[in-house]
Amino acid sequence: DEALRFLGRRHTGRQAREAVETALAAGFDTVSVDLIFGLRGQTAAEWQVQLATAVALEVQHLSCYQLTIHERSRFGVQAKHGRLAELPEDEQATLFELAHRFLADAGWPAYEVSNFAREGEEARHNLVYWRAGFWLALGPAATGQYPGEGGAYALRRTAPPLPRWLRGEAPKEEAISPLEHAKESLMLGLRLREGVDVGAVEERTGLALFPLLQGRAEELAQEGLLQVRGKRLLPTPKAFPLLHR
Repeated sequence: DEALRFLGRRHTGRQAREAVETALAAGFDTVSVDLIFGLRGQTAAEWQVQLATAVALEVQHLSCYQLTIHERSRFGVQAKHGRLAELPEDEQATLFELAHRFLADAGWPAYEVSNFAREGEEARHNLVYWRAGFWLALGPAATGQYPGEGGAYALRRTAPPLPRWLRGEAPKEEAISPLEHAKESLMLGLRLREGVDVGAVEERTGLALFPLLQGRAEELAQEGLLQVRGKRLLPTPKAFPLLHR
């Protein structure tokens, strides 16, 4: 409850657990829980209790996000004036590694840097984003990605904020170049346990990427951060803490 108050949440831990239990009892096939770690003063023992509580609820999917302090947020203002300090990086890394180890042992292995699921319960909408696929933008301020027009691989379509959306203002569209799409595909795909298929990205974009990446990929493999399987690049557990930031 103290952590929830710190984060500015309106509910208690008990209310959160009851909400999950109600959803499961109502017959939803999949229920996901979001957890935040890296709070000031948070210990590994406290974090493990939270993880164990989520596992005991027997949900299908878990997301574990590190607390991020944005400059213009309430936390950002407090940090600027010395009223809030982030947890040291080594302690954040300890909590991150604890989550991956504990959840894997409990049957929720990571399929992405911050996301964990029972086998076959991976979030399809998460995977669409990490695989640089296409999704709809519905409602005010929503952003979607669509098949391209006029030779471009893809388009981004961003709906306006609520006041302008209510007035009927049209979404803005931005063409994504093959090179930009390739960069995003690599950046996002490396967050996945399955890694990124550079050959598939080459087919989508028409760019010869692997010759440009091969040397650096082999260096990272020597450092234990990457596995190179043909044209597929897979992050190692050692790389996950770096990809999380």
